[in-house]
Amino acid sequence: MKFRLILITVIIGLSADGINAQNRYPVQINSKQGFINRSGELVIEPLYSAVRPFCEGLAAVKSGSQWGFIDTTGKIVIAPQFDDCQNFSEGGAAVKIGDSWGMINRAGDFILEPESARVFSFSEGLALVEFRRKMWLLPQRKQFGFLNTAGEFEMIFSTSEAHRFSDGLAMVKQVKYLLILPVREYFTYIDKSGTVVLEAPFGNVGQFQNGLALVRNGNKYGYIDKAGQLKIQPQFDLAHLFQDHIARVKVGNRWGFIGSDGRFIVEPQFEHALDFSENLAAVRIDGKWGYIDHGGNFVIAPQFDSAMNFQNGLAAVVTGSLSGYIDKTGGFIWKRPG
Repeated sequence: MKFRLILITVIIGLSADGINAQNRYPVQINSKQGFINRSGELVIEPLYSAVRPFCEGLAAVKSGSQWGFIDTTGKIVIAPQFDDCQNFSEGGAAVKIGDSWGMINRAGDFILEPESARVFSFSEGLALVEFRRKMWLLPQRKQFGFLNTAGEFEMIFSTSEAHRFSDGLAMVKQVKYLLILPVREYFTYIDKSGTVVLEAPFGNVGQFQNGLALVRNGNKYGYIDKAGQLKIQPQFDLAHLFQDHIARVKVGNRWGFIGSDGRFIVEPQFEHALDFSENLAAVRIDGKWGYIDHGGNFVIAPQFDSAMNFQNGLAAVVTGSLSGYIDKTGGFIWKRPG
C-alpha cells in the first residue's frame, strides 16, 4: 500500500515540530507528493517524487534525483541540487553532494563545505560532524567535531562513537588501548566544553532526556539520573526515552507507560504503542490501533491497521484500503484519492 510506505518513510521519526509545524501535511496523489492544510485542502500541488515535512518554514522536496527546499507557499527557495538532505533545525540543514556531507543556512549558503563523512542536525546549538577517517588514527577511532550555528567548531576530538547533545550532554564512547590494541570500551557523557562529567555505570546506555538516560543491565532496561545513579531499576524487557516525563516500556509481550518515578500510569496491556504526543498515544490491541489519554482510556477506539502520532491536531492512519489524516474526534479530514 503506497500511502503506508509514505507514513513509514516520511512521518516516522520526525521531531515534534516535524510533519506540520506550518500547518502543512505531506500527501501522495497518484505517484506525486504535495501538501494539504489542516482543513484537508490541497495547498501545494503534488509535483515531487518525494517530500519531507516542513521544519522552520521550509520543506525538502525531491525533483528528479535532486533535493531542494520550498517555503509554505510552495515557492522553491533553494534549488534542487543535493543528493540527500536533512530537515532544517536551528537555522541549518545537513546536505549531501556525492558521498560527502556539509551544512547550509536558510539562504542555501554553505556554513560547512561538503567534505565530511556525516553531518547531523543541530541540537541545542551544536551539530555533530564526523570527519573522513585519517589513516594515522588508531583502529576503531574516528574524528568528530561539534559545529556551532556560525559554522565554527567548538571542539574536535577522536573517539569511536559520538552522539548529538540532548539535555545538555552528549554521549561519547571512549576506547582504552594497549599499544594499538583496544582493551576497553565504555561510554561517557560530555558537556558543551568537552569535559567528561559522567562515566556511564553500564555498558549499554542511551542519551539523556527529561533528566534520565536509558540503560540496560543484562537483558533488562532501567534509567539513570545525571549523577549516574539508578533512578528506575532495570526491570523492563524493552524501554524508550522519556517524552514529556512519560516513557513507554514493555513487560513480557505487552506495552505500557511509566512516569519519571518509575510507576505505571498506564499498565502494560497493549501489543504495541507509540509515545504520547499532544496528550494522546497510539496503541494497538487485538490487531487494531486506537488512541488513549494519560489515564489509559480510549479517546479514539481501536479501528486502524496503522496509525501515527498526532502532530498539530492531525494523525495519519490506514484502515483497509482507506488512508489519510484524522482529527482528534477520529474523523477523516482528508482521504487519499482512489
